[in-house]
Amino acid sequence: MTAERAVIQGKADFIALGRTLIAEPQWVNKVRRGEPIRRCLSCNTCINEMRGGARIGCVVNAAAGRETSFATPQIPQEQRIAVIGAGPAGLTYASLVADGNHVTVFEKEAEAGGAFKYAAKAPLFQEVDTQARSFTRYIDDLAAACRAKGVQFRLGADAAAASALLAGFDTIVIATGAHYRFGLRVFANWLLDTGLARAPGIARLFKSPSIRNWLYYKARRGSAPLFRQLARPGQRVIVIGDAARAGKSKEAIASAFAAALLGANAEDRGMYS
Repeated sequence: MTAERAVIQGKADFIALGRTLIAEPQWVNKVRRGEPIRRCLSCNTCINEMRGGARIGCVVNAAAGRETSFATPQIPQEQRIAVIGAGPAGLTYASLVADGNHVTVFEKEAEAGGAFKYAAKAPLFQEVDTQARSFTRYIDDLAAACRAKGVQFRLGADAAAASALLAGFDTIVIATGAHYRFGLRVFANWLLDTGLARAPGIARLFKSPSIRNWLYYKARRGSAPLFRQLARPGQRVIVIGDAARAGKSKEAIASAFAAALLGANAEDRGMYS
């Protein structure tokens, strides 16, 4: 890590951290122990929200600015938990409940990341030009944090096509994201994969607040109805992130925090559905 090397090599006496500590308050302790950290996305959400008069917030750390709400977490114990979907919401939930539980993450693709991999290819994330490297490091370290806590990964395993994979679990967490409506998925992914989304004319459209909000909230639909039927009698079902309601990354990750750390109270507070 750059900061650690700078101190060890005598290039600096100390390192000052800003946004990094909002994303990961335990940064120093985790680096000392050699543990994966929760990476800052450099999206300036914390700064922009404070400048706008709101309390501090963070896309990847929903507890930032709301620490008292999470002061007495209600994490399940000795449960077999299946998380369907290895996007940021699914990985966040898995990392938060891993201690004291047996957690398995099922992902139909060959790697973790989900639709977040496409967000990294968009010209704008929040209100900042997207840096794909930040997204890659964030997902890689989040998956590493899960593995360090004993979370098992079943990559290339489509739970929808083989529901028997979910047998024996106490809780099924649906973190399968949202699906594009109107057949837009192929076209939108093509624009992002080819890099055309960053072309000057098209980038202007993708950066338009009204178009971005339409793509996030109106053009997509939560996938939960397709996966609820996979649960068997006696299994608890929790739906988080875009699977519950299509929206933005901050909302999706916040719902994972609420579900993992607040338990049943999260539903009462309308933090996930």
